[in-house]
Amino acid sequence: MNTSFLIIGGVALVAVFLLVSLVLKPLRALLALVLNTLVGWAGLYIFNLLLASSGLAIGINIVSATTVGVLGLPGLALLIVLKFLYL
Repeated sequence: MNTSFLIIGGVALVAVFLLVSLVLKPLRALLALVLNTLVGWAGLYIFNLLLASSGLAIGINIVSATTVGVLGLPGLALLIVLKFLYL
């Protein structure tokens, strides 16, 4: 009776560990995406503050902020090129 209780408890403990890791992994990725988007928004804001007087301003929205947040400087370069292409 005692060994079956230990086996069932061990299996339950492993199942709980696997379930928690399956739930936390997507939440961690979502949190990273949100933080990168906020950093991208701040980068676009600073970029617009510095270069808006020269006519080179990029609209700040969720798509552009996520692009810069995820891709970094290449994302900013992409938005600048797209602005010149569709000006």
